[in-house]
Amino acid sequence: SKNEYNIGNIAQLAATIRNRTLTNQVIQLSSTNFAFEFIVVKNGTSSVVYRRTEDTPGGDVSDGQIELGSQFEDIIHFSWYLNDNNGQPLEPGIYEAQAILLTKNENQYSSNLTPTEYRSPLEKFYIY
Repeated sequence: SKNEYNIGNIAQLAATIRNRTLTNQVIQLSSTNFAFEFIVVKNGTSSVVYRRTEDTPGGDVSDGQIELGSQFEDIIHFSWYLNDNNGQPLEPGIYEAQAILLTKNENQYSSNLTPTEYRSPLEKFYIY
């Protein structure tokens, strides 16, 4: 993926949801406890300068679950204008981006919901 941008560019981003196992996997979801997030932090910090939340991961979501077949892969595409949460352009510098799938999987032996996060590795990029 591209890791260098000039101020004023539009970044075309993609996040992949992948099942690397040889068996089907099911992630239990509901409209109130599921989100796909894209976050950007200043390099080497936990300071979030941009956060985008989507209600669905882009794939088929039905009956409150995503079923990922063996070796399944789905790619979520979106554009980002290299702005912060206030709509202002980010300053030149080094940043890191991460995609996060947030769910609450129901434990079959309890009525409690257990929060779960599936995080991508941090990806470093540069704005000039």
